[in-house]
Amino acid sequence: MWQKKIEKEKISMKKRNYLVQKTLTIAAIASIGTTFALASPSLASANHISTSQEQGVLAENTPTSISINEQANAVGIKDVQSELNKIGKYYYTNEIAGTKYYSKGLPLIFNPAPDSVETELNFSITSNTLNNLNYDSTTINYVTVGQLDNTKTPLEQILTTISYSESVQETTSTATQNGFKVGGSGDLFFKVPLLVEGLKLNAEFNSSTTNTTTKSVTRTLTAPSQNIRVPSGKKYKAVAVLKQLNFWGDVSFTGEGVNPMTTIKGTAVYRAPNGHYWENHTWSKYTAQFWYELTNAQKNDLNGIEFNYFPSTGGVIVKAQGTGKFEGVMGSTLEVDILDVTNPANPILVESRPF
Repeated sequence: MWQKKIEKEKISMKKRNYLVQKTLTIAAIASIGTTFALASPSLASANHISTSQEQGVLAENTPTSISINEQANAVGIKDVQSELNKIGKYYYTNEIAGTKYYSKGLPLIFNPAPDSVETELNFSITSNTLNNLNYDSTTINYVTVGQLDNTKTPLEQILTTISYSESVQETTSTATQNGFKVGGSGDLFFKVPLLVEGLKLNAEFNSSTTNTTTKSVTRTLTAPSQNIRVPSGKKYKAVAVLKQLNFWGDVSFTGEGVNPMTTIKGTAVYRAPNGHYWENHTWSKYTAQFWYELTNAQKNDLNGIEFNYFPSTGGVIVKAQGTGKFEGVMGSTLEVDILDVTNPANPILVESRPF
């Protein structure tokens, strides 16, 4: 059986009199924008599935879906590549490990575990949803900028306020609760537009970490000097009032990749008292072809991701879901309120002047 399989696989042979230690070098991973591209292995020509029009084909078929494991919904980051690598490891254990074939007249047996399993997948954020957005206004500070007692004169008088300035900090903080990454390929960012009381901003999230990210901007607001007419018999006070908008909410988002490739590397060894002989083997196929051969229990052992297999095309869509929260302060305003304090127990707002 294995002689036929091996004829279809790429075999690299090395002869050694003594057992030497092998070092595997993992290819560098490149990241562009919000799409991850993992280093591509050499692809086997057999059983190749064209992906040039796969998106449209997949959309027309009903998939066989492996649902997310509920226990994986706890706060944290799921490594999509590690979960997909399970498929190659299970396949090796089921079909390859411990099997024997003959080469050069010698019986070679495959090692119990593969040398390496790597999955290539282009994975990106395909959608995000603003689930809710809450906000309220908070008064931060009151500062008296002028007073005039005109209760003892028969004529209207002018109250001139002093100029007042204050520096304020506006912030936006975001944190991913449930997220995902693809191996060690770096960060995966996406932005959610927010509109609060006519003010626009983008909340930026990093799906690959649960660390809170805060961005801040410092602004200086100024209320220039004002002339206020105070009628006879009145006592006025001018107060500079600083207000800010507090906002908070949560989002959900989806990551998606199509038709991952898995490369398995393994070694078959003949062991003898006077030395060893071994042959290295590489199996590189679409992940779906390995997945199809697994047991149902193994197929379902993909935590935190959906592996959607389309029987009519042999194609696969891999999905992962995430959630995040945000909060911040924005919309700082400074105004001067003119208060009639003739009766200190019952101050009356006469006028507000925004700046």
